[in-house]
Amino acid sequence: MNTTQLLTAIPALALVLALALGAARLARAVGFARPAVGGGRLRIVERVSLDNRRQLHLVSCDGRLLLLLSGGGSDVLLASWPDGTGP
Repeated sequence: MNTTQLLTAIPALALVLALALGAARLARAVGFARPAVGGGRLRIVERVSLDNRRQLHLVSCDGRLLLLLSGGGSDVLLASWPDGTGP
């Protein structure tokens, strides 16, 4: 690659990256993409892997804490507490 090609390629790459970032911000602003920061009703508080397949999830949803076991034959709700009174 000669100098002329390099001097053309670098600004072109910068322009493409700037356009991609601008499109992503525009998509978030008009509602086509999920917001970067949560604030919805559902939040994963903590997740622990038990083995290669199974995980425990502590989830906050609508003022409740839920302890879920996932990854086995079926997902199971193990416990539920009012938010703030959990484990």
